[in-house]
Amino acid sequence: MLSCQSSLDDLNERLKDPISMANFRPNIVVKGPPAYDEDDWIFVKIGDVILRRLKPCERCVVTTINPDSGKRHPENEPLTTMKGYRVMTDPPVLAKAWAAKPIFGITMGIDSTGKISVGDKVFIARASVHPHLKGF
Repeated sequence: MLSCQSSLDDLNERLKDPISMANFRPNIVVKGPPAYDEDDWIFVKIGDVILRRLKPCERCVVTTINPDSGKRHPENEPLTTMKGYRVMTDPPVLAKAWAAKPIFGITMGIDSTGKISVGDKVFIARASVHPHLKGF
């Protein structure tokens, strides 16, 4: 799972008690792009590694468990807050299937293997009508 740090920052601004990225268990965290920019990424290139977006990452109750204490949040956060603004509405087929599950980050598949390191430059190709590469 890949997510942007700014996405967590935005979520934490909405929460009474901020959480850490560890609640979401990402494999890769990208710093630099705007919040939720990763929603539109279809390919990610880091060094020789090429990742392909498989789907948005729908989030489950595990995100409500504090990774340090093992205790569940009494108000089901961050899911409660995320259900107010991070539920899929398009396309309708997916919106119906994931109506109760907010999304955070994207699930990626590996097209090309290699080694990546903290601090590597990240290039993205967007899923929009006119994909383009942009480095962060």
